[in-house]
Amino acid sequence: MNTGDYITDEDLTVYLDGEAAPELAQRITHALRGDGEIEHRLEALRIPLDELRSAMDSLTGQAPAMPPLPSSKGQSRRSGGVIAAGVVVGILLGGVIGYSVPGRVDNDWKAYVAAYQALYVNKTLSDVHISSLQAAAMLGDLSSVLGLDLGSVSNDPVLNFKRAQLLGYNNNPLVQIAYLSPSGEPIALCITLIESRAAEALTVGTMQGMASASWTKDGYGFLVIGGSDETIIRASALRFKAALSG
Repeated sequence: MNTGDYITDEDLTVYLDGEAAPELAQRITHALRGDGEIEHRLEALRIPLDELRSAMDSLTGQAPAMPPLPSSKGQSRRSGGVIAAGVVVGILLGGVIGYSVPGRVDNDWKAYVAAYQALYVNKTLSDVHISSLQAAAMLGDLSSVLGLDLGSVSNDPVLNFKRAQLLGYNNNPLVQIAYLSPSGEPIALCITLIESRAAEALTVGTMQGMASASWTKDGYGFLVIGGSDETIIRASALRFKAALSG
């Protein structure tokens, strides 16, 4: 990297906050693919390791060894719950997104999701193959964590379901469900708990250069994001909204 292309810590912080200009975001994303130093600096700004462990503890509680796992019935919708075999728990590099770093105010969970999703490429998901039984197990346990039935979202008629994983934001669980579009672009449906129980209508826009659609309902925040086709994102968001409302 030459001097003119040097990426400052301020640039990385803006990137983490989801507020980087498209040109800067693209430059950082490109640098992350081939510059280990940039990746280490980004992670150093993202999460202190001790606080990461604390955040994960607050989400997962006293999870037993896997498998087998006991039933997760009766757990509070705001507890970390018990995570079944096959659920990918994001840890360390890019795993827990949006955890508050002292000195930086994190008000918008969607900005962190967008920054994380911007790092995805087709190859991130194209080699992931899970059975319908594995998908049901993943989504069943994540449903217990959120207190929301996610069983229907693996059978989307347009998007190809790839995996689901538990992340975290501000000590609340954040579920990311990953898909590939018909053209092979990574798309994610993300759901987290929010303070407000007011419903907000579906809004379509752009984040980190990707098409996005978001809405809120009954104390949950929803975001569908990925690729550049707003038509696919809007239609997918409407399908997910209908599927998750019943």
